Amino acid sequence: AKKMANKLGGEISISSEKGVGTTLTLNFPINRIEVKDKLLLDIKLPDTKPKADKITLPWETKSILVVEDDNMNQILYKKLLKSAAHLDIAKDGKTALAIIEKKNSEDFKYDFVLMDINLPRPWDGISLTKEIRKRWTAYTSIPFIAQTAYAISGNREAMLNEGFDEYITKPIIKSTLIDTIKIVLDI
Repeated sequence: AKKMANKLGGEISISSEKGVGTTLTLNFPINRIEVKDKLLLDIKLPDTKPKADKITLPWETKSILVVEDDNMNQILYKKLLKSAAHLDIAKDGKTALAIIEKKNSEDFKYDFVLMDINLPRPWDGISLTKEIRKRWTAYTSIPFIAQTAYAISGNREAMLNEGFDEYITKPIIKSTLIDTIKIVLDI
């Protein structure tokens, strides 16, 4: 954040007090234009054009299971996928299996699963995906999307060879997520 602020000609500062909170301050210069005796600030106002029709997101009518151990990524998924018909987020393999077991007894299945590859032991995303598909045959036809922070050449092919339907890298970018889900759901 400091490097970006500096590149934009600004600065960033942080102050924190235990029990009170943390303050993050960003300062950026404003371009000034002198016109005779008046000082005008060159401030760009937000666009006041009417917004286009709402874009339909591919998950709005879908039930989704996200298996993600990182708290920040869980928050991001909650925000991105808030318009889903149903959203469950599991922090690890044990929780994911328990959620599916409970939902399965209610004659319910997810439309797709977003699976983190690096999960806490004893499960990783690959073994957990295989276990889910082994225990519940309904999930053999449900798309599983591998998600990982490691964007290594050949990783996508390796994940597809492990049984995943698609692969995305972190950080999660909304447009990439939309495109990937459209691919697996054939929309």
